[in-house]
Amino acid sequence: MLKLPVLCILFTIGCTSWTVAQMQNIYKDVDSLNEIKSIHFLNANEGFVAFEKWVGFTKDGGKTFLRKYVTYSNVNYGTYYVNLTFGFDINGVYAYSKDSLLLYGHYGFVPAILLSTDQGNTFKLIYYATSNLTIDNNGIQHIVFPKGGQIGFAVEKDNVLKTVNKGQNWSTVLHEANGKLFDIDFVNATIGYVASENKVLKTFVSEIKSYGNKSVRHKVSETFWCMLGLIHHSYTGLSDC
Repeated sequence: MLKLPVLCILFTIGCTSWTVAQMQNIYKDVDSLNEIKSIHFLNANEGFVAFEKWVGFTKDGGKTFLRKYVTYSNVNYGTYYVNLTFGFDINGVYAYSKDSLLLYGHYGFVPAILLSTDQGNTFKLIYYATSNLTIDNNGIQHIVFPKGGQIGFAVEKDNVLKTVNKGQNWSTVLHEANGKLFDIDFVNATIGYVASENKVLKTFVSEIKSYGNKSVRHKVSETFWCMLGLIHHSYTGLSDC
């Protein structure tokens, strides 16, 4: 029996003294290989769903989708020399608005992020990592923007990335060799968590005393990482929280 990608929606039935939440099937793709990767809704009706083969924009709550494909010809690669042998593998989507969105995944195991400002008709390659490549690197796994601001974070197998300009530029803020990182969440610009197969890492902010001259003294906040959970005790890269 074929297992088809299914999108469900949660809705509530309200009465005077109780509320019942139910799930309802609203979309089933006819292509059993077109796996749903992630969803990001802007409101009750409008949002994006990242499928294996395309990203869809809906304005009716997920009942129908306007399909947008990533092709060889609708991406501006800039100065990057990109491995186009397998095309772009989609892992997920983050939407700023109905027109502006990020697609994340990889080009031939190279972590990559695409930006579109026209609802997915065209894209610009804004991040392409070419260091420490392995065939088990499944690219960018997740992107978050705490409180929908300018500052955002992304995670891939060995790195946590940060942007301060809504994804236009990215820099590495944590490197874990063979870290097997796959998920991330930030409640604000400084408090965040990242998960791997056997541990959870958390940020902490340390006040570092800095001296200019004999009469000047001030403090600078710097963000570090520590381990919340440790299952395999052979890991020694970071200190416990």
